[in-house]
Amino acid sequence: MKKVCHITSAHPADDIRIYHKECLSLQRAGYRVVLLVNGIRRFRSDRIEIRCIPPIRSRVLRMIVSPFLFYLYALQQRAVLYHLHDPELLPTGFLLKLSGRKVIYDAHENTPGQVLEKHYLSAFFRKLFSRMVRLFENLAARFFDRIITATSGVKDDYPKALQHKITPVRNYPDLREFSEAGGASKEGAVCYVGAISKSRGLDTMVESLPFHRARLELAGYSYPPALMRQVLDRTRNGRIRYHGVTDRKGVREIFRNSSIGLVLLPDNHRHSMALPIKMFEYMAAGLPVIATNFPLWRDIIEANECGFCIEPGNPAMLGDTIEKLLNDEALREKMGENGRKAVARMYNWQEEEHVLFELYEKLIR
Repeated sequence: MKKVCHITSAHPADDIRIYHKECLSLQRAGYRVVLLVNGIRRFRSDRIEIRCIPPIRSRVLRMIVSPFLFYLYALQQRAVLYHLHDPELLPTGFLLKLSGRKVIYDAHENTPGQVLEKHYLSAFFRKLFSRMVRLFENLAARFFDRIITATSGVKDDYPKALQHKITPVRNYPDLREFSEAGGASKEGAVCYVGAISKSRGLDTMVESLPFHRARLELAGYSYPPALMRQVLDRTRNGRIRYHGVTDRKGVREIFRNSSIGLVLLPDNHRHSMALPIKMFEYMAAGLPVIATNFPLWRDIIEANECGFCIEPGNPAMLGDTIEKLLNDEALREKMGENGRKAVARMYNWQEEEHVLFELYEKLIR
């Protein structure tokens, strides 16, 4: 049995893309999979070997020390292939390559663009770090065995001369998880599940409340941590229910109790090229979607008639669109069913895992 090693310093052991999709799919395909993570083990698996390096709390110290710790732990695994998931682990990848190992870097999103949104950094350091990440990712594409990207848009950000080494493996829903999902609920609730911040449309969702009658169901990490407490203290109308960070069972329960799914990212290049997993999970769960009117998203949502795309930062338009769907049960059910069919037909992990299998077989045969 061939042994492969996935490594993450910034994601939890039960991360959806890393553990539930890539690692479990590879295990089912016959690989022995080891997952190296940062910190104390809080998640156990009887199918994947999870190994933890000593926890490092400081973000700066973690970025400096972790790459070398992970390198030492990775060498101990004696794997035939190493699959890295965080830009701060690129030095680990370079060390592994110098040691003669095969290495994949998995670019989950446009990290240089993400760095530009780190407002706890000054504008100067945001630009500096963004350029440094771009440089290191380009070097990784040149020297690593392959780069995996979660979207074609992230792939397109790499130089043309390196495109042949980059393979998109999209983060679509696993059909097994939504095999028992029902149609759109009749409850008057709209939901958003994912990272919660002003840069991901929180203000628009909250400010839309006077324009519709639905309850707003939110779940996910809050950035900064105090943000949701501030929002709840400010609104105090009982129409916002914050579930905190939920497991997959909790996410499915939120979907069952909601009528509409929201994904209203502000307009910028990084967002416009993204394929948010939440959008496809709403579709898989039979929920009509209201999303930002990016051309890429319109080609998915409007082309499959499974929701509406609206201009970002417009609470009144969002409220009107929510009311339109709440007042038309037949339309909600039709759009929900259209979304489920589209996911079953093409936007699913079962299609993408074959791309991953083919890549692994090519690299380690």
